[in-house]
Amino acid sequence: MVTSFEGAWADIRRRLIAGTVVNNWSADQGYTGGTFHINDVNEAAVIVWSNQMSRERAISKRDFERIFAVWPAYKVRTVRRGELAKLSQNTTYILSILHWREEYQSSAALTPMTPPASMHSRPDRVSVRRGGRHDEYGKQVLREATKGAVVEFGTPVEINYGTGQPACIDAIVGDIAVEIESRVSKQVRGAVLDLICHPHLKKLLVLLPVHMNNPEVTAEQCRNIMKRFCPDGTFRVIILKGSGNDPQLAEDTVIVAAALADLG
Repeated sequence: MVTSFEGAWADIRRRLIAGTVVNNWSADQGYTGGTFHINDVNEAAVIVWSNQMSRERAISKRDFERIFAVWPAYKVRTVRRGELAKLSQNTTYILSILHWREEYQSSAALTPMTPPASMHSRPDRVSVRRGGRHDEYGKQVLREATKGAVVEFGTPVEINYGTGQPACIDAIVGDIAVEIESRVSKQVRGAVLDLICHPHLKKLLVLLPVHMNNPEVTAEQCRNIMKRFCPDGTFRVIILKGSGNDPQLAEDTVIVAAALADLG
């Protein structure tokens, strides 16, 4: 794990994409139930926003550097939260992002291959995709439900259609292929093809009720499609309660964990 601040800052800028939902976290309480969104990341600052803020806020690189200097001591509680307030007025955001980074690294470490090209060859999943914020929330739920045991990049998530760059699903959990969708029903049904064609036998489709006119109908359509190609008992289609705009992490984590357990 990178220990220098400059290395950590470069890592944050590389991994923390716009649209990411970050859970509020502290060493004393763990996840505290609140969230905030990443609106932008640049050389000088991370730009954050939440429903409780009247406008977005820029968290400077300098503030991150001050907190990072005592981050190891804070995690083992030899430096208390009150002392950090003397270093920055943005400790909630900085501590949560530093914790998010370490959780992300733990998750990525499970991936056999994570070349940078794989991370940046998926414009449909990251920078261009309209549902990026919602899909990132879905991934966050997945990480919570699996304690971070998720593969999101590299060869395991790829589907080779015989020409051009491979297509990618969103994640692998053990021997289960996972796709997370928040788009309109027609696009969701198209994404089901990638899930069906992934070589893992077990499939989990996670829907976020955002752009679909009727998520229940879309879910049933997807089940009927998968029944035509997947053996009984090898797939599940679930609908989350929350989304990137309305996170309901506790409830949604239970829903995803139950579906994964059901698939075995």
